[in-house]
Amino acid sequence: MADANFVNRDISFRNHHAENDDDDGISKATPLHSNYSLNFQFLKEGTLFDRSQQIDTLMEVLSRRLRPDSTPEFVLIAGTTGTGKTVLARKLKQPVQDRDGFFVMGKFDQLKNSQPFAPLVAAMTDFVRQVLKKSNEAVDAISADIVSQVGNDIGVLTVLVPALEELVGRPAEGSLFTLKSADAEERLKKIFVKFVKATCSLTRPLVLVMDDLQWADPGSLELLEAIVSDKHNQGLVVLGICRSNEVSYTHDLSVILRRLKNEKGVLITTVDVKCLSIQAANSLVACVLRSREDDCVGVTNIVYARTKGNVFFIVQFLKALFEDGVLTRDPTNHSWLWDDDIWGAKFENANSILDLTASRIKKLPVDCQLLLLYAACLGTELDEDLLSKLFVDSLTVGAEEKSVLYDLAESVSNVDLDGAIERCASEGVIIKESHSMTYRFLHDQVKEAAYNLIAPSEHPSLHISLGRFLCKVLTRDELEQYVFVVLDQMRLGIECIFAESEKVHFASLCLLAGKKAIISSDFKTSLRVLELGLGLLDARQCWRDEYELTLALHNTIAQVTCCLGDFQGTDEAVKAVTLHARSYNDQLPTLMLQVYTYGTRMRLKDSIELGLDVLEKLGEPIPRNPGTHQIIFELFKIKRTLKRRSDTSIIGLPDMTDQTKLSAMGILNLLIAPSFIARQNLLPLVTFKLFRLTLSHGASAVSTVACSGTGLVLANIGDHDTAYRLGQLALLFIGRYNAVRNDWIPRVYVGHYGIISLAKEPIGQVLEKLAHAHQVGLECGDVEMGFICLHMCRVYSFHAGYSLVDLEPKMKLALEQMDAKNQTLWYEMTHVCYEALLVLMGRTGDPAVTNGCLMTLEIGSEKLTQVLQTANLEVHMFMCLANIHRMVTAYYSGDFELALEMAKRSRNAKRILGTSMYVPFQVCYDALTCMALLRRQHVTSPIRKRRLLHQTQNCLAYFKKTAAGIPENYLHKIHLIEGELLAHHRKPAQAVSMYAKAQEQARKHGFLEVVAIACEQEAIVRREFGMAEHWECYQKAIRCYEEWGAFAKASRMKQLADENL
Repeated sequence: MADANFVNRDISFRNHHAENDDDDGISKATPLHSNYSLNFQFLKEGTLFDRSQQIDTLMEVLSRRLRPDSTPEFVLIAGTTGTGKTVLARKLKQPVQDRDGFFVMGKFDQLKNSQPFAPLVAAMTDFVRQVLKKSNEAVDAISADIVSQVGNDIGVLTVLVPALEELVGRPAEGSLFTLKSADAEERLKKIFVKFVKATCSLTRPLVLVMDDLQWADPGSLELLEAIVSDKHNQGLVVLGICRSNEVSYTHDLSVILRRLKNEKGVLITTVDVKCLSIQAANSLVACVLRSREDDCVGVTNIVYARTKGNVFFIVQFLKALFEDGVLTRDPTNHSWLWDDDIWGAKFENANSILDLTASRIKKLPVDCQLLLLYAACLGTELDEDLLSKLFVDSLTVGAEEKSVLYDLAESVSNVDLDGAIERCASEGVIIKESHSMTYRFLHDQVKEAAYNLIAPSEHPSLHISLGRFLCKVLTRDELEQYVFVVLDQMRLGIECIFAESEKVHFASLCLLAGKKAIISSDFKTSLRVLELGLGLLDARQCWRDEYELTLALHNTIAQVTCCLGDFQGTDEAVKAVTLHARSYNDQLPTLMLQVYTYGTRMRLKDSIELGLDVLEKLGEPIPRNPGTHQIIFELFKIKRTLKRRSDTSIIGLPDMTDQTKLSAMGILNLLIAPSFIARQNLLPLVTFKLFRLTLSHGASAVSTVACSGTGLVLANIGDHDTAYRLGQLALLFIGRYNAVRNDWIPRVYVGHYGIISLAKEPIGQVLEKLAHAHQVGLECGDVEMGFICLHMCRVYSFHAGYSLVDLEPKMKLALEQMDAKNQTLWYEMTHVCYEALLVLMGRTGDPAVTNGCLMTLEIGSEKLTQVLQTANLEVHMFMCLANIHRMVTAYYSGDFELALEMAKRSRNAKRILGTSMYVPFQVCYDALTCMALLRRQHVTSPIRKRRLLHQTQNCLAYFKKTAAGIPENYLHKIHLIEGELLAHHRKPAQAVSMYAKAQEQARKHGFLEVVAIACEQEAIVRREFGMAEHWECYQKAIRCYEEWGAFAKASRMKQLADENL
């Protein structure tokens, strides 16, 4: 044996008493007065070697993220396995806790990847545990923050993170959102982002660490992306850890990182963690051996040659050398001795450090080996409840269960789970997390070594044995709780499943897991496990032998593919159900889904026809092409019913319980949008049917739309009082079904605030409600209605004369959002307004104008043309809106003949666009155009004069009727048109007085463009009739146009003024 202080790899030690051989350059070790064990205290303390630069980088990130003006940032800690990446991340734990914050971690697992968002769920569960340990005041404050941020969607989170109920309580029944579209995933992201935002602040930071991102599933990465890119998450530090050698350029993580950096402006900070230099490795070895660094160079040379500076490998190698007797203490002087014989026999030809780790595990008692093997199969963390069933109950399996599980368990005579855990912990292969009191593997390499205690060829057999056994011993509730664990075991052992009965059982587990994943909005995972289940069944006989299971799998796949936007997959599932279903009721869920997907794809005619077919089968038929007499007859019945019923009696209706009628209500709800766009004569009967079903069979959440839809129809025929009453009833029904209120706000607000309330409420209040409905639509997954609300909000703001400078970026952002979500129709309808806005601002060279359709009056983009053709739509709605805005730009440019032509083409607005705000906008500029021609163009034809004057008077009559309900929205326009008529009739004093009233009213209610127009017309009248102050009034008009943002108009006025001067 030789003194190890200066051991050199080239020296062969065969003399066990050569410790005094000075020719070998071996000196005595410094005597140590401590025990003979190795020192691994630094592992518990988190001591790192040669990582000061990386630690400084992390501290700088923390400091940046605690500034109020910080940019969203993501830290990627990258390196090969065993370099200490996780320990480095933990260096932020104490600093953030010192700031009254939280440090949480989640870890992805290569074998355990079915459970939706498992690492994020684990991290936030850990957060809840940490919060509950704080004072009552702190707990209440954090709970209040979460409830305030998340609101009624808290039920979504408690399903995903059950432990959250301990913090915020159990949510109200029915608070889960309903499955509706591909944007249900987006809704979950927004809810989770709100949740994370509530957990952190500048004074209470949160460090969120996601480990082993190389194994992350796409859904979890996308959720992580949403959290990182949110600009309002102050005090949040997100760290990702990955094995750099396992992440390629095309890996999902790489794609997400590029998107975060290039598209979302997130600062990506990469912390490279490489293997230790030989000097740093020597420091580590000296620490472990409790010796001076100079005395350990020889051992370090040998260790470094094997480990290449990998921290984990160094530690494991030193443990193996010590435990196998290569390194021992000299009892006389406490120096380290090296046994070259043992080294040559056991280590010199060892294949890898992983082999050494495995050999260490094999020296443990059999019950410890079994524990570690089971745990490795189940995941990184040790679930003691689950292990107790496997570890204890598996020993009682009868001899007939001949499997790998039985063979392993048979070798254990005494069962002591707690003792086995303690022994494994004392040996350092598992460690206890102090915050959660759970055990986990010391390192992935230890887990891998435990997993390979049996040959890889036997892994499938082991997994299937574990899966079968868990199915036997778990109760129904436990099986639902651990369904993803069981599913992973069965999936990894699927090649060992041969019996048809077991395949059916496995498929039923897939169905259960798929539905659970849907609740968590992890549709990708759901589809993966559902298709796995369907693939287990015999395609030729499953509809005959396992009808209910096969039907449920297809129905659920149809829903999930719809939510993923895979409409081809939806069509295939619907086709299979339609072909094999034994009854119409069995077809109904997929048919309803098909009505929805047709509408989403703008196949509006198909959506309407299928919806009408379903309604006929349900006993609630609607004429396909109703005539005017049918609509009037149904309208008369509705109005007569409303006169008899009080609001209290309607809102107090009992809940609808008839499932057939509920299905009919659902179909009618899906037909509203397609009817409004593609077959407007059908819309009244659809909404009337909804309302009558509510009155006859009871209320449901769809009654909200029944009221607002019926109100919309009544508003379009001028019965604003009854329409507003129904709109208010719709709002009351939303309050009644508060748990799902967000699901209905966008649909109700489109009708109530987008149409009905324009005759009863100030426009500013209407715009606020539409903006809110858009946001809710995005969050709840009703994207189409959300973007209709956004379209109305932005276009109405332009029509209401809001500042063009303020409105331009908002409208541009709205267009970008619509384009990103493929809302082509509403994108194009908003874009014509945006083009007009840019023209008024003088930005005619903007690509949005030069490449747009406003100036050429083309149908729109090729994309829109395809949408219109697919939907079998005529272009009247789009062309009407385009003609209105072309009229406006022509009016302001002084081309009144073109403006009049566009006015004539858009006078069908009342018929096409109902009582929306497009109509008063069109009517106002129609009147102004007529008067401009009468007053400025010297029209000589008496017939033309009479027509122009008659049209202006009709416009004035329209406003006087419309303004009765809400004067502040329209009175300024009445004064403006009256002033024009008075000027035409050569009553200048009265005209000037009326213009002043128009300016006063418009300024009071924020209609900036009417202020500017009235001021300009006043200046013209003053000059025309030789009145004083016409120049001052003209200059004021220029300032008003500039205040509005119509710089092109202001510039032309300045040019005319200069020419006149």
